[in-house]
Amino acid sequence: MKHRQREYWPTKGWRESSPQDQGMNPIRLSELDSYIKTTRPYLNTLLIVRNGHIVFERYYKDYKQSSYQLLNSETKSVISALVGIALQKGYLKSLDQTLEELLSEYFLSEASLQKKQITIRHLLKMTSGLNPDFLASPWRFGDTSEDWVRYAIERPILAHPEQLFMYSSLGSHLLSVILTRVTGMSTLDFARQYLFTPLGIDSDEQAGFSWEADPQGYMFGGSSLHLKARDTAKFGYLYANNGKWEDLQIIPTEYVQESTQEQTRGGHPEGTGYGYQWWVEKVAGHHSFYAAGYGGQYTHIFPDLDTVIVMFAPDEPAVGVYHRQFIPTLFVIPAIKEA
Repeated sequence: MKHRQREYWPTKGWRESSPQDQGMNPIRLSELDSYIKTTRPYLNTLLIVRNGHIVFERYYKDYKQSSYQLLNSETKSVISALVGIALQKGYLKSLDQTLEELLSEYFLSEASLQKKQITIRHLLKMTSGLNPDFLASPWRFGDTSEDWVRYAIERPILAHPEQLFMYSSLGSHLLSVILTRVTGMSTLDFARQYLFTPLGIDSDEQAGFSWEADPQGYMFGGSSLHLKARDTAKFGYLYANNGKWEDLQIIPTEYVQESTQEQTRGGHPEGTGYGYQWWVEKVAGHHSFYAAGYGGQYTHIFPDLDTVIVMFAPDEPAVGVYHRQFIPTLFVIPAIKEA
């Protein structure tokens, strides 16, 4: 990915454009609108940015441009960005720092050697050995008194670090805890200072913004962040620009590139490759990467096409993955190629 020269940055708002002016066939996007209205799970929102301009923006049901929507596990990709920023600012020394070093008080009792070897990089790649969500999720059992960090450290694990890909929201949460420990501020405050404010991302609780915390007050690193669709597109656009925004290198370029390349073959729940809290997939011959959330929440970036796709769906156990497959493959990429 190379840095592109931009005529403007959407910090204070996105510019809108016709599909034709951004090299897209409008007929394909009209067909896309019909597809959304007739294909379950019915989306709440679909927004497409091409060449830095919004070319398609639809809100369905009661949703609108000002609606804050639940990202679910797309939150993990935001956590990854904050880890990159913490590296750049010197709060973290390297991705190979261990849990024992960063959360030392949890290793005073007998913790397995496996846990001591877990690094930030393992957590980012989902190769820490921590059990997957369906085996290890304290929040699923309604235990509001649980110390989630102690739960993660003391609960037996089956795999060694780097042995298997296992999708662990608890591992992503440990990244949020580590961020709070090393920066001396909450993950939300850190995000506001170094990510949300520079990009112009709204985080007004009075208007509907929220991000839940665990019983100890650590922002949940695995889920629960709410953002507006246009602000979610800004986050995707930051990655489409190698972590650069206006005159600032918000996230180190090398870190962005490592994050969005396949670090492991991945697995459940998306079934594609995995980087650092980002899913990675080649679509119709184009390298792409995406943030994914339960129920069909996606922010999908195609760097070589200069395209960002944001979709929100109902927060329910519906098969939203095929929207992520169909929308780029059958509509967006053909719209570009046929222009």
